[in-house]
Amino acid sequence: MALRLLILLMVAFLFCIALGGGLCNVRCSLHSRPKVCIRACGTSCARCKCVPPGLLQATDACGRCYTDMPTHHNKPKCP
Repeated sequence: MALRLLILLMVAFLFCIALGGGLCNVRCSLHSRPKVCIRACGTSCARCKCVPPGLLQATDACGRCYTDMPTHHNKPKCP
């Protein structure tokens, strides 16, 4: 069961990077650490099936899934 979930998340992540990658690139273009931002954006895209429009504003456009996802240090994960 855990392996199946891991595979599903990996496929969703790759799909999101392929289709949402352009959106993540735009969203993270002005970030101080763009590669870290793009990785977090891809994870958020895979889990929430959404990338907010624009640069670093409008985080609420994807709902609570996007805004409430924490890092290991309990800070907002998604850019």
